[in-house]
Amino acid sequence: MNHQLLRTFVTVAEQLSFTEAAKILNLSQPAVSHHIQSLEAYYDTPLFYRNYRQIRLTEAGTVLYDHALDLIRLHDKIADCIQVTKTTLPIKVGCSNTIAEHFFPGMISEFHKEYPSFQPGQLQVSIGTSNEIADKLQNEEIDLALVEGKDDKYPFVKSIFTYDETVLVGAASLVKDLPATPDLSALKGVNWLVRETTCTMRRATEQFWNCLQLTPDPNLTFEFHNNQMIKEGVKDGLGLAVISKASIRQELANSQLIILNYCPDPIHRPLIMMRKQQSFPTEWVKHIWDHVASIYDKVPLSL
Repeated sequence: MNHQLLRTFVTVAEQLSFTEAAKILNLSQPAVSHHIQSLEAYYDTPLFYRNYRQIRLTEAGTVLYDHALDLIRLHDKIADCIQVTKTTLPIKVGCSNTIAEHFFPGMISEFHKEYPSFQPGQLQVSIGTSNEIADKLQNEEIDLALVEGKDDKYPFVKSIFTYDETVLVGAASLVKDLPATPDLSALKGVNWLVRETTCTMRRATEQFWNCLQLTPDPNLTFEFHNNQMIKEGVKDGLGLAVISKASIRQELANSQLIILNYCPDPIHRPLIMMRKQQSFPTEWVKHIWDHVASIYDKVPLSL
C-alpha cells in the first residue's frame, strides 16, 4: 500500500473537502480524487458518501481512517529509524602510507572540530599502497580513497587536494662525503633504499634517477615495504633515499637528514581523493570529501 495514498485519504477525511485537501497537500484536485479512487478500487468499496455540497466517511472509510493513522505513524517511525542508521553508518576511508602517517591525522582532527557531532567510532581506516587502496575502492571495501600519485587503473571520480614534495636525502655522516652537485662517479657506489616496484614512492625515486641519468647497481639497492624502515635506515647512514618531505620535518630540523638538491626542478606527487560513484554513500562521506578539499590549496597539476 502506497503510504502517500493514505496521507491523502486522511487529509480528505479530516477536511471533508477535496479542495482543501489539495491545498494542504500541494496537489491538484484531480490528483486527490485519483488517490481516493485508487484506494476505493483497492478495497473494492466506497470510502466517502458524496453529494453536491459535502462529503462524509462511509462505515468502511471510518474503519480505514482509524487504522490509516496508525500506519502513517508507523511509516514515519520507520523512516526516522532508517535516517538514524544513515548517520551512524561506518565511514570507511582508505589511505596510502604517506597520507595515513603525515596528513590524515591532521585532517580528522580539523574535521572533528568542524563537526563535533561526528562520532569517532564510526571511522574505519585502511592503510596500504596506492594500488592496494584503489583496489579496495573498486571492490567497495571502502567509501573514499586518499592516495599519492597519478592513478589510471580505474575510472574513479578524482580530485587533487594538495601535493607532496619528494626529496633526495641522506644522513649527515654520509652526505658530507658527497659533492654539492651531482657526480655520477660518486653516486655509483652509494646504497639506495627504495620501496617496492608497485609503490608510488618507487616511481618518484625512478624520476630522480632519470633526472640524474643514473642507473643504480641492483646489488646496492635495499628494497623495503615500509616508509619508516627506509627513513630509519637512511638516518643510520645505510644509504640515500627519495622520501616525502612531509615525513622528515623533524629530522631536517635537527639535521639528522640532509636534502641533496641534485635535481633542478622539485618533484611533486599529487595527493588525490577518489570515490567510485558520482553520488556519496552517506552525508558524512560527503562532508569529509568537502572538508579535505577546503583545507588545502588546489595546485595546477593535471590528472
